[in-house]
Amino acid sequence: MTKDGNDAGEYEDAFSLDIESKRFAIADGASESSFSKAWAQILASGFTNDSDRLALAGQKRGTDARLLKWLVPLQSDWNTAIPWQSLPWFAAEKAQSGAFAAFLGLELSNVNRGRVRYRWQAVSVGDCMMFKVGDGELKAVFPTESRVSFGSTAPLLCSNPINNDYAFRNINVSNGVLAQGDHVFLCTDALAEWFIAQCRAGEKPWFELGSFVTLGDFGETIAHLRSKRLLHNDDTTMLSIRIE
Repeated sequence: MTKDGNDAGEYEDAFSLDIESKRFAIADGASESSFSKAWAQILASGFTNDSDRLALAGQKRGTDARLLKWLVPLQSDWNTAIPWQSLPWFAAEKAQSGAFAAFLGLELSNVNRGRVRYRWQAVSVGDCMMFKVGDGELKAVFPTESRVSFGSTAPLLCSNPINNDYAFRNINVSNGVLAQGDHVFLCTDALAEWFIAQCRAGEKPWFELGSFVTLGDFGETIAHLRSKRLLHNDDTTMLSIRIE
C-alpha cells in the first residue's frame, strides 16, 4: 500500500518471491535518497534471482564478504538504470551519493521430517522484519527487537559502495525451522513497528494479518490503522507465507 497522498508511482517499497526456489524478499527505499524505488526493487529481485545463493549459513561470520560480493552487480545495475545525462546538475550531484534501502531476504530449504517442513535462513539490514507464528503464538522475531532501530537511525544498504560501512556493521542473520501450520510474515518498517507495539500490548496481530484473502482486505486494514493513527503513514508491504 502506497503512502496516503502519494500515487502508485511513488511507492518506494519493493518485494519479490520465487516459489520454486523458495526465496522471498522485501525492501524499503529511503525517500530522502535519489532513485531509491529502483534500488529497493533491484535488491529484492536480486535476492530471489540470485544464482550464487547469498543466503547464508545463518551465522554472522563471513556474511559481510558474501553480501559485499552479492551487492557489486546490483550496484552496477542501479547505476546503469539512472538517466545521468538528462539529470540537472543538482540532481546528478545528489544521486552520486547513491540510493539507500532497508532489506530482508528469506530462503527455505526442504526438510520434511514429521511436522517440520523447512529450514529457514534469513539476512537483513535495517528495519524490515520477519515474524514466525506457530500454534497461535509468536515463535520467532527476526531481527530481534534489540537489533532493530526504526526511523532515521536505521542502517541501510547503499547503491554506492563507499556508503555501506554502517550497514555492514549491522548485518543480521539467523536460521530455524518451519513446521506444518506455521505462518511467516515479512513486513516493512511501518507494519513491523505496529506488529511489535501490538505484541507489547498483549495483542495477537497475526490473527488479523493472517486472515486476508485479497489485496483489498489488506488495503482496508491498513487504511483503518492509519485513520486511527495506529500505523505510520508510510509505504506498507507484507509478504504472508503459510506452511501447508
